[in-house]
Amino acid sequence: MSFLAGYLFDQRLQTLSALSFDWSSISLGLLFGTGLALLGAIVDTLPIFKDITRDTRMFTLRLLGRDTSPLSALITASFLSVGAGVAEEAFFRGVIFTIVNSAIGLPGAFIISSAAFSLGHFPVWGANAINEFFLGGVFCYCYYVSGFNLVVPIVAHALYDLITIYTTWRSVSSDMKKRMSSAIQEGAPNLDKELSEYTTTQIENAITKAIFDVLDLDGDGTINPKELRVGFRLFGLGQPIFNTPGFSAKVDEIFQSMDVNKDGKITFKEFSESLRNEGILSFGTTKSGGNVSGKRA
Repeated sequence: MSFLAGYLFDQRLQTLSALSFDWSSISLGLLFGTGLALLGAIVDTLPIFKDITRDTRMFTLRLLGRDTSPLSALITASFLSVGAGVAEEAFFRGVIFTIVNSAIGLPGAFIISSAAFSLGHFPVWGANAINEFFLGGVFCYCYYVSGFNLVVPIVAHALYDLITIYTTWRSVSSDMKKRMSSAIQEGAPNLDKELSEYTTTQIENAITKAIFDVLDLDGDGTINPKELRVGFRLFGLGQPIFNTPGFSAKVDEIFQSMDVNKDGKITFKEFSESLRNEGILSFGTTKSGGNVSGKRA
């Protein structure tokens, strides 16, 4: 036991000694990080990666929130990105890569460190085994070409995470606001009118469409289980249960009740009918003659 403790302590000292803060190292890390972020932006447009793109959008929205200001989101994303860059690179490259490299050489170090990095990110939303293995390999290469200076992969990792998280959040939060505004305008185009000027049906349709479009995070016209879970968390639905171990199971149960044809997706028709059947939508007297409870005469 004392031998193991001494060995790990020695590896920790080697990891700390592998930090060289010079401009060339920082520049190299910035170059790799920017290149990875640009490559990621291109990959996100490919149909084959649409599931990863969708999950990343959900993850960033859940992570940074829907009503967060751009500055607050940037600050939060920066702290998270730097923290992840330092902690993960110190472990996966500074410790695992170094140990394996000394034991079986560079090829094994590249493979095992990248595999460990991939496993460490599964099943995080937005993380795919192959994608994370590739990223791990790039960070290993950063470490290798820098002469085993951890500053390079740390900077590359942190910058990649920051650009990816923040730009994705800006995109999805902006898209969500636009779709919500569009849905409200579609259901109630003249917002300057009094509420009593609308029929119960118009009000129900406008609000139902707005809720549906907000939950449909990838904009494909349907809601999947992941989107419904994110929606519950983002909008405080099911507040008493969303921090409990049974949260996902409870939301999945709700999803199954809404998914009438059991195809794994909730259409707008299924969604609106479920809300009406459960009596969730209820409005006051309207021009159509509905009573106070919102029921039609």
